[in-house]
Amino acid sequence: MSDIFISYARQDRFIAGELAYVLSHEGWSVWWDSELLPGQAFNSVIEQELKNARCVVAIWSSHSVKSRWVRSEAAEGADRDLLVPVIIEDVVPPLGLREAQCADLRKWDGTLSHEGCAALMRAVRVKAGKPKPAGVTELTRKVCLVGASGVGKTSLVRRYVSSIFSDKYLSTIGVKIDRKAVVVAETQVQLIIWDIEGHDEFRSMQLHYMKGMNGYFVVVDGTRQETLERAIEIDQLVRDVSQVPPPRIALLNKADLTDKWAVDARSLQMMTDMGWDCRVVSAKIDRGVNDAFHALSEMMLTSSWSFQDLRTVEIDLDFDDDEREARLLRAALSRQRNAFLAWARLAGILAVRNKRELADKAVLRARRSTPNTPGAWIALAEEFIRIDRTREAVDLLERAIAQLSQVDSTTRLSLASTYARLGSGRKALQQYQLWLSENRGESMRGEIENRVNELKRLTEPGQDQE
Repeated sequence: MSDIFISYARQDRFIAGELAYVLSHEGWSVWWDSELLPGQAFNSVIEQELKNARCVVAIWSSHSVKSRWVRSEAAEGADRDLLVPVIIEDVVPPLGLREAQCADLRKWDGTLSHEGCAALMRAVRVKAGKPKPAGVTELTRKVCLVGASGVGKTSLVRRYVSSIFSDKYLSTIGVKIDRKAVVVAETQVQLIIWDIEGHDEFRSMQLHYMKGMNGYFVVVDGTRQETLERAIEIDQLVRDVSQVPPPRIALLNKADLTDKWAVDARSLQMMTDMGWDCRVVSAKIDRGVNDAFHALSEMMLTSSWSFQDLRTVEIDLDFDDDEREARLLRAALSRQRNAFLAWARLAGILAVRNKRELADKAVLRARRSTPNTPGAWIALAEEFIRIDRTREAVDLLERAIAQLSQVDSTTRLSLASTYARLGSGRKALQQYQLWLSENRGESMRGEIENRVNELKRLTEPGQDQE
């Protein structure tokens, strides 16, 4: 359990991330969740973390003073004399929670020497005790493995956790949870690994297992091309339920079966162009498994939208000196493997905070920095859909199609799914029909035919969704 519990409104996740970083860098263990949806605040995990915390830092803003979740968490801290309130806007804390002196971070510059931050540190030391030596932190990160059935998720987990491989096939029922401690960049990380039941149809009832995850693997059986196509669709479902998509890696398992390998180089290149980190691994011969888990652990520690000590990174957007978004932008862009996708995601975050002009500039930067490949355009279109930039998304998709002289089956399904998410039923139908005409022997034909029939019904005259 963590030393410090940070309570905040979703709209203030930027400052929550900054505080979490500074406090953890000082040596305390900090619990905060930047991906909680409204209504999830008092699930069992949060209740347990709040119960065991030695200090509760409540961030008061115009949003949080109206949040019954923040008020309840702050009240719990106050009742146990653990509350350390922080004020980031000109607001008055809720009635009954005004007695404690607030640390004033309304003009915080992100440094420890700031008067308000120094006051916060003194208060936290009183409640939580002295921190651990500087540079040593302990974190917990939830990792999920998803994919079609039979791709080897359980074997990969056993190889990583216990260095064991078994030829015996055991289908995971529901979910299996393992744990392993690792050290990443002087940080002790406790990985909680969720091996989720594989399905040929990834039903929504499985998606609740993803809540609160910090990163995930999408596992593919390299000897079955259809599992790659399934993986892309599963990934889209997972990302649809995430406010901020967590980092993920695609694992192409069973590299030991080279004579049966079916995933072609073209599909791999297309996924790479779309922003995927693809790794060929083998649970049986222990190829690349440890490296993949270590890589994801690093990504989870460095890819959140929180403040990092990266002030040397120069950004030429017109931010005011006291804008928290400027610091967020420096952190995110310097930590993202695909900067053009980071620009798109940040555009959405800025738009939520009514920074429309800055959001437009970030969108422009995303387009300018996108690699000149159809796969990258499709990936950027997906991000633009997420942030309601549908016109830009359509333009990118049309551009990708115009440049693709031959579309492989994986990309074809990705295009169809993207059009469907845009509400372009006829275009999605066209892509699915093309896939059927190009892939006559694929095992997914039955499912795709069902989708075609459904789209035909939805796109009858008078019901077109475009």
